[in-house]
Amino acid sequence: MVTASKDYTTANAKGVTSPTSRVAAKLGGGLVLWVRGLHTRHELMRLSDRALADIGTTRHELTAFAKQSDPWRQLPKDAVFVLALGALIERVEGWHSRRRQQAQVYRELMAYSDQELTDLGISRRDIPAVARSGSTPSPA
Repeated sequence: MVTASKDYTTANAKGVTSPTSRVAAKLGGGLVLWVRGLHTRHELMRLSDRALADIGTTRHELTAFAKQSDPWRQLPKDAVFVLALGALIERVEGWHSRRRQQAQVYRELMAYSDQELTDLGISRRDIPAVARSGSTPSPA
């Protein structure tokens, strides 16, 4: 997960050199902050009044509380955009890595004979689920 504690000075200036790209990065950063605020307010609205009181806010103060509690709001908007883009790339790479691992498990299990699969306690129809979960199903 990308946090605001990352060094934004390197993320800020590198690759965002032209005036047009700086404006686009600032607009993108503003959009990221807006979406983060929406998400935070939505999650806070799900809490009970007691839980909100425990964290020191009320329902009518949620917008201001969400803004002041987001550490990304202290960063320049173009740095926010670059950090959010980095987070997106990390998520896509993680998904791709998991998908590749699942495909490898699937191929290896499909190469086993029916008897070998029975010895492992799985049937051929369970292979897609086993590959997705990364574990063998419990015997029924």
